[in-house]
Amino acid sequence: MAARKHNFTLLELIVTVMIMALLIGVAVSSLSRTPVFMSLRQIAGDVKLACASMRQTASFQNKTMTVSFDPESRLLTAEDTAIEIPEDMQIVLAGTDITRETEKRELFRLFPDGSGEGQEIELAWGEDKLVLTLSPLTGRILIRNEQTN
Repeated sequence: MAARKHNFTLLELIVTVMIMALLIGVAVSSLSRTPVFMSLRQIAGDVKLACASMRQTASFQNKTMTVSFDPESRLLTAEDTAIEIPEDMQIVLAGTDITRETEKRELFRLFPDGSGEGQEIELAWGEDKLVLTLSPLTGRILIRNEQTN
């Protein structure tokens, strides 16, 4: 009786590698606090969208609305909207990283007439940096890229 060889087929190897890649992907994304597809531009866009919504609410309800950041919960809040800021992202206000502070800070204020008041803030995540500026005349958020040196 001849000895039988136990070799794997190409299909079995491909399926095994695909299953392992899927399991590793699920494990890495579940261990990471930040969702895999989150980006700095996406967070800036969420802030811009929240401010646009608040600008309308301020006008309709005839009241002043504020956008603030709480470093303890790492939430940027705008009325009933909360945007979670990843642990390693920085928010710089007037040259100070406010993500390391202990007290809640107001970032922007939107008025019933559509105008706004606030400071220019920087969002920095790794090598990427975006600057968000609230237009005092229109109350809209302007986003621009900053070059890192």
